[in-house]
Amino acid sequence: NSLEEFGNDSCFIWLKEINSVSSLGNIIAHENKDIALPDRCSSVLRDEIFQHWLCLCPDKGVVKRVRENLPFKLKEEFFGLHHAAKRQRKDHDQTTVDGRQGSQFQVQGYLLDSLADFSDFMQETLPETEEFLAKYLRTWNGCHHTSQLLRLVSRI
Repeated sequence: NSLEEFGNDSCFIWLKEINSVSSLGNIIAHENKDIALPDRCSSVLRDEIFQHWLCLCPDKGVVKRVRENLPFKLKEEFFGLHHAAKRQRKDHDQTTVDGRQGSQFQVQGYLLDSLADFSDFMQETLPETEEFLAKYLRTWNGCHHTSQLLRLVSRI
């Protein structure tokens, strides 16, 4: 994360430093500080504080970052050519959107769970998620990630 974007580091607070919705409310209501997000914006999809902040102060720049990053991450995890070799080695670890390690199947499941949680909280699905589902469901094997996919499809 780059502090240069924000100039003086006393005018912002990192999202990860906010530990409750009430402290988020205090920051929004009483402090003149911006909230700084991690570079990998999709990592906050499951963050309850981020979800509440986005509802209280809809920041078009943040939404734009998530919407720009999301199709790339989905394409990389589900349609990336580099996965062909990895599929042959089931023990190969990858990194999830929040830095956790796991197999490709686990990484995909975590990403879909994150999207479903975010969609459930926002009570809508991002258009980028809908575009991904339209493409992925054509090639879906009918058994992988069923619960996550059904949660996402129910929001369309």
